[in-house]
Amino acid sequence: MQSIKNKGRILGALFLGVMVFWFIGYVLLDPILNAPEYLTTIFPNKSKITIGVLFELIEVAGVLGITYLLYPVLKKHSDSLALGYFGFRVFESMMLIVAILCPLILITLSEQYIQVGTEDASYFETLGVLLKTTRADWSLYVLAFFHPLAALPLYYFLHKTKLVPRFLSIWGFLAALLVLIDQSFLESFGLGLGRIGGNPITGIPMGLNEIFLGIWLMIKGFNKSTLFFELDHSYK
Repeated sequence: MQSIKNKGRILGALFLGVMVFWFIGYVLLDPILNAPEYLTTIFPNKSKITIGVLFELIEVAGVLGITYLLYPVLKKHSDSLALGYFGFRVFESMMLIVAILCPLILITLSEQYIQVGTEDASYFETLGVLLKTTRADWSLYVLAFFHPLAALPLYYFLHKTKLVPRFLSIWGFLAALLVLIDQSFLESFGLGLGRIGGNPITGIPMGLNEIFLGIWLMIKGFNKSTLFFELDHSYK
């Protein structure tokens, strides 16, 4: 029983860590990348950007760690559920890596822009817009689509097995569904509920749920259940 309970606490630390590292990376990168004269400010702030990118890389490692730990647990319940969760999480991680590469490329672009000056400014501005758009409007947009797709089967599993309190699994499922509807349908027709710094407002209840879930698991671990007992013996 203790091995699975410890696994729940490790998962809690990873869920909480992913949110913390995402927030730190966002705070470090967003003001620089979205500055009016970003092409002249990115290179002088390359150390800050590199640190922000490092935090985002740790975030990716955390996502993959959660996926690795949850896959065998989900597989005991359903192969298709486990494969779906695994696939969506891996794709989410790939989109995060694409988003991470853009600020690093912008550092070089900014350095060249500063050296050249105003000559061929339109060339650098076009590349800058392309990289920023790739990060904010495509990579993170796709990320906001696949993250809830992975969350839905996870919270369904948690609700069915009662490994966490029901209110947490219901909250998480509904929050993920709200993000999915907002990103997949409403925004396509210009009816999205809005964004803050490029992040959908609908992601707020989902983010808060993952923070609360992480804290709960770190303190309590998984609740006892029949499946919980079977899983514990399967790891011995």
